[in-house]
Amino acid sequence: GLVSSGPTPAGSAGFSQTRLQEDQSIKVTLQDCLACSGCVTSAETVLLEHQSIAEFTAKLRETGVTVIVSVSPQSRASLAEAYGLTPEQVLRRLTAFFQQLGVAHVFDTSDSRDFSLLETAAEFVARYREAHPAGTPHPIAGGGVAGGGG
Repeated sequence: GLVSSGPTPAGSAGFSQTRLQEDQSIKVTLQDCLACSGCVTSAETVLLEHQSIAEFTAKLRETGVTVIVSVSPQSRASLAEAYGLTPEQVLRRLTAFFQQLGVAHVFDTSDSRDFSLLETAAEFVARYREAHPAGTPHPIAGGGVAGGGG
């Protein structure tokens, strides 16, 4: 697991409001949501409210279920800062920790974000080359969401 002589996440600036509820579900406050530099929609908030340590460990014990964990760059950076580690060290430690619990795969969402950006760029160039002689504009919207892969 993560071991450090540095401050704990609960003691870190900006992350003091998120609490573990009596039913072991996590309640993320707006202050903590904004402090992570990520984006949590109302649908994702509902999902977070219904997730718990008990549910996670039950899925790990369930036969025929493959548990996969994704780790966002924002999460790695936050944990790295809190524990005095590099983001790469955090990913290695989280991967080892989750695999010891029985998680089948741990993915860094940076890769999916990078693929999404490459595909968006390729689409833009193809559409621009196709449309430029005719002068017809084709707007393309792109974006990145924490944990969303692009």
